[in-house]
Amino acid sequence: MGAFNDLFAPRGRRIPQISVLETIAEYANQPLTAREVIEMSGVSRRGAYLILQRYIDDGILLRFPAKPGKKGVRYGLNPNDVRARTLKLLEPLLIIGQLESEIKRDEGVPQEARLGISILNRASETDGVQTKGAEAGRKKDGGR
Repeated sequence: MGAFNDLFAPRGRRIPQISVLETIAEYANQPLTAREVIEMSGVSRRGAYLILQRYIDDGILLRFPAKPGKKGVRYGLNPNDVRARTLKLLEPLLIIGQLESEIKRDEGVPQEARLGISILNRASETDGVQTKGAEAGRKKDGGR
């Protein structure tokens, strides 16, 4: 875990708000208790509760009742919030990019030669080729 922090936080830092969100996003299909969020994100107890409440107030997270026979409410992404749905979709891509970067680092590939999130980079490379082809076609057709 840590893909969102790697992407959005200054190098070597972890931002508590991002840590809580990436923990929730990583387990998007199973709401987590506050205790689980605290343990997995590394955020302080007080900080985690404040952040969870803020995201509930903003509509990104929902509070789910405790499972039968268990204590503690659970927190999960709000399926009706576009930001929460986007987080759920982005998390696997960011993890793939993070894993690719770690593998290349272990293999000794220089930082500037790493693609980072290869799936996203490959799509943009393909788009560039299509754009150049479309541009050539427009010139051929007289600029239409």
